[in-house]
Amino acid sequence: MVEKLKIFLYKTASYFLIKISNFLYTVSNFLQFEALKIRRKIDARSESRDYLKEISIRPEILTATPDDAAASVQDKSLKNAVYLYFLTKQVVAIYESRINLLPLQVFNEMRNALDHYFRSLLTVGTAEENQNHKLSQIKKIEGHIHRSLLDVIKLTCSSIVRNIDRNSKLIGTTSLAYVDNGEFIKQLKKRAQVAESALCEAKVKEYEFGENPSKNKDVCDYYLVALLAHLDFDKYFKDNYGNIFWGKAKYLTWKTGGFLLTFLAGYLVRVFWAGSENTPIIQWFIKIINSIFNGKT
Repeated sequence: MVEKLKIFLYKTASYFLIKISNFLYTVSNFLQFEALKIRRKIDARSESRDYLKEISIRPEILTATPDDAAASVQDKSLKNAVYLYFLTKQVVAIYESRINLLPLQVFNEMRNALDHYFRSLLTVGTAEENQNHKLSQIKKIEGHIHRSLLDVIKLTCSSIVRNIDRNSKLIGTTSLAYVDNGEFIKQLKKRAQVAESALCEAKVKEYEFGENPSKNKDVCDYYLVALLAHLDFDKYFKDNYGNIFWGKAKYLTWKTGGFLLTFLAGYLVRVFWAGSENTPIIQWFIKIINSIFNGKT
């Protein structure tokens, strides 16, 4: 009777260990699927959407210095050019701090702007002709700086997305699902969608960029919102570095536990069906069972 009960308990323990390991494996696959699932619902025409309400970083972080610089310009005809220059300088500083390189296309646009600035100082004829010439050159200066601003914003946004994608792959998307009980990856994807939608809307709006300064400013404003959304996306990821690595540790702990359970289940089944009871683990189980039925340890 005791031998039959032993066999029954061995089979039952093996059965449940296998079921538990299969369940853990199924849960792992489900979490990985949910973590990798991308919901991209971009409406490029939804220009009424106020992305700034969803972004924690405020525009003043970029515009405060340019506003101060433009307010102190003596030659008021250069006020807008000065504002654009210092605004572009702010974004270039962000890009350089991340990549440690000055993008060539931005440098080229700035070089062209500088060329037009010195051309604006030249005398070409009468006072009226000189003034018209100066304003024409200033308009070209603004155009080049506008283009350099758009270029560096696009490059910065691209670098942020690449960096987060690369780090997510290195850490493991499944591990990210363990951070803050899944809330982190939910918020991360929300910010990613806001950033992507804002940039998509800016690129659609870019067709208006041209000779009209007012429309050019509108296009730049769209791109600035996209940049702020990407900086917010990047900041959220970096602010959670500690939680991310803790989530990675929890995932590895769970994965190791699941592996050990699976190994133990397979080991017990193999040993039992092989008819061997002379291994340390089986002897330990037999000792426990004997202590239960014989009242001794």
